[in-house]
Amino acid sequence: MLGTITRFSKVTATGAIRSEQGESFDFDLAGVLTYDIASLALGKFVHFEATGRAPARAINVALEPLVPVNPVTERQKEITQLRYVGFAHRENCRSFRFERITPGGPTQNFEVVADLALFRGSRIAIQDGPALCMRVIALELQLGRTWESLGSCLLTEQHMQDYLASKPAPGAKAPKAPRRPSVYTAPSPWR
Repeated sequence: MLGTITRFSKVTATGAIRSEQGESFDFDLAGVLTYDIASLALGKFVHFEATGRAPARAINVALEPLVPVNPVTERQKEITQLRYVGFAHRENCRSFRFERITPGGPTQNFEVVADLALFRGSRIAIQDGPALCMRVIALELQLGRTWESLGSCLLTEQHMQDYLASKPAPGAKAPKAPRRPSVYTAPSPWR
């Protein structure tokens, strides 16, 4: 279904969508595809699936681009349907878990297993784990693995080095944001 975000709160991580047919659907961030979470805002066009009757909920919420800027392959479209759902920690290993929900198809589960010594040795924060692991899954798909054969991957030192190489060099400055014009405030005569 297609609709527009009519309410969104980053504080409560919830919102509402009005469909093209005029129906209202509530959603939360767990129902939003990973790559679109940061871009959610009032008035954005989205596509979603409806679930439940009362109250109606929206799942698999994804931004609907107005005009495709770059043509993307089907494989790239599939990768954006991947969602991080958490991790499991056992001894010195952490399994980062993802799921892929496809309309009309079964939910597929994936995990990337990482030895924590790799994070310490590469000086990569464990908080970067989900983004790093999503890149590993995307890389495996681009190399020709199928979704069905991708149930579990092992994070390697090469993956860590590739991830470090993709990040900006230490000390590199981000582009400056444009300065806001200052507003002059006259001194108060009541002091």
